[in-house]
Amino acid sequence: MHALKGLTNSKIIKVEGNVDDGKLMILIDSERTHNFLDEGIARRLKYPLITTQPLSMTVANGSKVISKSTCAGFY
Repeated sequence: MHALKGLTNSKIIKVEGNVDDGKLMILIDSERTHNFLDEGIARRLKYPLITTQPLSMTVANGSKVISKSTCAGFY
């Protein structure tokens, strides 16, 4: 969210990408090991979601977020 509002640091790159017929804002953070896609976007693009063990992560503002699925076909 910070990057979308322009509060990026030098290690985050913000680019626009295309998936099928839609455009996405893509945030690339060189210090991270995982990538995340909004569940609503995955469903709208009809990418299958696979239930996984919950993964807790801390986002830029310090809040905790839980991921409960993966989208294996999305690159």
